[in-house]
Amino acid sequence: MQKTGLFIFVFFAAAAAAIALKLGAGFLLMELAGNIKKDNAWIRELYCAKETIAEDPKFDERKIVVVSGSNGLFGIDATELEKQTSLPVQNWAMHGGYSFDYLMGKAESHIKKSDVVLLPLEFEYYYNRDSFYSHMASNVLLWDKPYFFSLGLFDKAVMLFTANRLFFSRSISAIINPKKYLLDSDQEIKRKFTQQEDPQKADKAQYSYRLLKKDGTYKVPRECDFLGDNAYFATLGNPDKDCIKNIAAWKQRLEKRGARVVLTYPAIMLNKDFNPDSEREIAALNRLKAALKEEGLKLEFDIHRSCFDRKYFSDSYYHLNEEGQLLRSRLLGEDLAKLLSEKKK
Repeated sequence: MQKTGLFIFVFFAAAAAAIALKLGAGFLLMELAGNIKKDNAWIRELYCAKETIAEDPKFDERKIVVVSGSNGLFGIDATELEKQTSLPVQNWAMHGGYSFDYLMGKAESHIKKSDVVLLPLEFEYYYNRDSFYSHMASNVLLWDKPYFFSLGLFDKAVMLFTANRLFFSRSISAIINPKKYLLDSDQEIKRKFTQQEDPQKADKAQYSYRLLKKDGTYKVPRECDFLGDNAYFATLGNPDKDCIKNIAAWKQRLEKRGARVVLTYPAIMLNKDFNPDSEREIAALNRLKAALKEEGLKLEFDIHRSCFDRKYFSDSYYHLNEEGQLLRSRLLGEDLAKLLSEKKK
């Protein structure tokens, strides 16, 4: 009996020591390493460029603020959306692998009274709890340290514990050879973006602030390897209540400052695994709508106007190509303009 108790004590002591070692090593690397070039570091660069765009005085007036994953980054033509709605557009959409809180946190300081916050969220945001996924944690620890240090103690610990070996190996490499691994400073990225001309073409699949136009529209690459079909929400199970409550909480928070929040559909590809008129998709969509309704949320507009043929997509089932980007922005702008006009009456 004593041996069993000793074994249990040693086991838990060793586990606690391993956890403490990982957290301590992670925090030390955070302090020693700078912002590191790796994987999704282009997201940091894009945010810097978008901060530069947001300094335009026209955004001091009422505007549209787009927040979502990459379907909004690749699928919104800011000039076309502005043309349809007569409102300037700030596009803060970025990457669906990052939590809703992270995406909203980047845009929140730019949202003011009377603004329209447009959320064409990928369906996963209604089904997967916001958490520090290993991918997000490892990337944010590498190139968004201000975000990490803004978190509470518990969330810091969760993020460090969730980080995979990519973070540790790259941090050590950056400490040894900073010239090779460190990113440009925010100021340097903003300077380069300000001085560059709008991109005229993007023939290869690449992600960079160099492909961002001055109006915030992303120049979508033409030559891409397509990633395949997708069933979207129909195979994701039941909507997650906590996830939807979190979106509702953000909506209430923004409405308190006088903004208007509009949830709508992401860009959807019609494919062999997805048909919005099939019994399976209709039933799944009704479940999602019912879950949203419980929290006072609603998906605006007709889902069919967010569904497009494969020819309008680039390298994934959420990424429209340039032609699709323009078409989707026109249809979305028409619907949004109508909705906003109805509210005025």
